[in-house]
Amino acid sequence: MHALAIAHAIISLLTLLAGLAAWRLTSSRSVMFLAFFGSACLLFSAHFVQTGQQTQLTYFIPFMVFALFAGRAIGLGYRSRTEALLRLPSLFLGGAALLALGASLAAFLTT
Repeated sequence: MHALAIAHAIISLLTLLAGLAAWRLTSSRSVMFLAFFGSACLLFSAHFVQTGQQTQLTYFIPFMVFALFAGRAIGLGYRSRTEALLRLPSLFLGGAALLALGASLAAFLTT
């Protein structure tokens, strides 16, 4: 098994856990959907790394997941100025965004 595919699968799991932690704090369906969607996309990226097909998608998919999580984290961070309870979910989603960016950069540098 390819080491990058294993890394993408682990990052997928960590992204799911961070998203679910943020969901537990906010009870927002959109955060839960984002967590599942982002994790599934990262697993597809791991599949493409393992099979060697569609090498562009191995770094494009994680980058798009990064953009989704970063946008949501920035939005929650902005709202946390008035609602202090949103600070921690914003940090969880920001961490998931950084994990996805790391997966994207790793795939880009190895292909």
